[in-house]
Order: sequence, then structure tokens, then C-alpha cells
Amino acid sequence: MTSNRVVSQCPVCSGHMNASELSCEECGAKLVSRFELCAACRLPEDMYAFLITFVKTRGSIKDMEKELGVSYPTVRGRLDELQRLMGFTPGGSVQPAKEVLDMLERGEISTEEAEEMLKQSGGTGT
Repeated sequence: MTSNRVVSQCPVCSGHMNASELSCEECGAKLVSRFELCAACRLPEDMYAFLITFVKTRGSIKDMEKELGVSYPTVRGRLDELQRLMGFTPGGSVQPAKEVLDMLERGEISTEEAEEMLKQSGGTGT
């Protein structure tokens, strides 16, 4: 059986869709009510794919960079957006200078990415 994602946005007014019926494939029992969709089900297709990649790579940003072909700051930005879409408040996107320099030393980010991150943080350290 092919699985399709639940439509989470109304094609008429762009409002949030809810499920109204659940059925058992084994016995045919049905539940009719108003069921809220989970946070992951409400994600736009691209962010759902990003979430799947996050799980697939076990949260390794370096592996996500390779898998998605994007830079460290892009992955971090998408993670912040994913948190926001799922109803969480993203932790500040500004990295302490020591953390940026440690990531550079470990080869997780390029010199250019480190420079950009340090500019965003104002070059401050803790």
C-alpha cells in the first residue's frame, strides 16, 4: 500500500486542515471526531523532507551539509525555521566566538563560514 502524506493546508483558503475519521485496516472499525494533526504532519513538504534528513543523519549537521549540498549556516537557519514551524522557540542563532572557532578547528565549517558567523555574533565570546 502506498502512503501519502495528509493534506495539512486547505486548498481553498490555506487554513489548517484536521482529520475527521480514522479507520482500522484490519477490522474496519471507524472513529469519527476532530483529530489534530501532529506538528510534523503540518510541515510544508520541503521542511518535512529536511526533518527526515535530520533523523536520517542522526542530527549530524556535517552529514546534513553533505546530504543537502548546503553550508553550515544554511543548515542552522533551516533548523531554526523547523523549530519555529513546529511551535518551538529557536535558541538564539548567534554562536559564541569560542564555539565558532572550535567548529573551524574541527573542520566542520570553512573559514568564510566562520567569518560570517563571527560577524553575526559581533565577534563576542561566551
